Amino acid sequence: MRYGDISEKMEGGLGLMKESMVNPNSEAPLRDAAPRPIRGTDELVVEGFGALPETHAHLFAEADFAVITKAVAASFLKIDHWTVSAWSELVPALFALMAVTRPRRYVELGVHNGMSFFAACQMAEAVSLHTECVAIDSWIGDAHASFHSEKVFTDFREFLRSKYPNQFYIRGLFSEAANCFAAGSIDLLHIDGFHSYEAVKEDFETWLPKMSSVGVVIFHDINVHERGFGVWRYWKEINRKFPSISLYHCHGLGILYVGNSNSSVREIFNFVSSDENYGTLLQQYLEGLGQLSAGFRRAESEAAEPHVGSVRSFGSEFLALTREDELVLRAWQDASNEQAEKTRLKGRGIFGRILGRFRNLKQVRLQQEIRGSGLFDDEYYLSSYPDVRESGMDPVRHYVLVGARELRNPSVDFSTVRYLLNNPDVRSTKLNPLLHYIRFGRYEGRSC
Repeated sequence: MRYGDISEKMEGGLGLMKESMVNPNSEAPLRDAAPRPIRGTDELVVEGFGALPETHAHLFAEADFAVITKAVAASFLKIDHWTVSAWSELVPALFALMAVTRPRRYVELGVHNGMSFFAACQMAEAVSLHTECVAIDSWIGDAHASFHSEKVFTDFREFLRSKYPNQFYIRGLFSEAANCFAAGSIDLLHIDGFHSYEAVKEDFETWLPKMSSVGVVIFHDINVHERGFGVWRYWKEINRKFPSISLYHCHGLGILYVGNSNSSVREIFNFVSSDENYGTLLQQYLEGLGQLSAGFRRAESEAAEPHVGSVRSFGSEFLALTREDELVLRAWQDASNEQAEKTRLKGRGIFGRILGRFRNLKQVRLQQEIRGSGLFDDEYYLSSYPDVRESGMDPVRHYVLVGARELRNPSVDFSTVRYLLNNPDVRSTKLNPLLHYIRFGRYEGRSC
């Protein structure tokens, strides 16, 4: 059966699903959604996914130096499918994990634009793992990742069809998609759906019976303590019950061994947890490599974007800049980026992470101050900068962390470039331009 033969029924079901998800009080039934696996070639997989053999024939016999070598080599793979994502700097960690676990079936709950899912597909092909990769999402969005248009799904499906036609997706709710999998049918599960404590707990408990005897579950966002995210709290509970590895960069990644057999995978977990120095080394290695890998692909992407002089072009106002203006703005950007890098470096190590928690609290307060001012327009920011919309990142948070340094505008009524050029004293401070205007500029009659 082809996808076209069932699309009308699926779209109808998802229409009801969307109404229910957007409006929690809706009593719209979801029985018509009936999610089923679909191959990248648009063929319906009627039988679903059966249990995997109890013995993983292709798993390494023991966790020796050869396993570590393969994991390190895999982590250096160049990322094929690049997009701005909260997962960008974690891809080398996923590559290394797959080299060690050699999953026969990888399932991802919460796919969005496919950054991590297509990385898994890439890794499966790169080392001839013959892994079945299954993406599961409603492709509607939620309050944490933001709701998005149908184009996010159609772009995902088109890329899957062209690049990985033999891999799979299921469009539907996680709880219903679980019916497509037999017990013991998944080696590697990635949970990255709605991030509340209750939601991630339900996802884990629903899918745990589906894990194989060498199963591994990964949780994204274990280091996010804002906007109602509760993954960090659930991770603190669950990682005491199973062998685990915690990574804290790029919003954090929790890796949990839920298998019931002694295997080379479990040996790796035992080794890393046997000495805190091993965990620290792993963190520093994967964090540094993630930044290098993502930075390289970001630079490639930006090199293809239109520029005006040496300043990134985020609006028509850049067309009127003189060479002197460009140099002034570039100097401010360089100073701001240098300060951000110093702050990032201070966040390394145990004490750095403790200080980082305080900095995160400060950032949250800054974001609340900006949002409470009424001078930030979420809709304008997301429509003006599609990369932010696709990333699922909160627009105010993006502006505070990187947007201002990239000279993006928080609303149609505030020009970051004009405010910086008209106020040399603002350029000499370390204060976000919009925050300066909120606290001082508007009371001093400065134009924005």
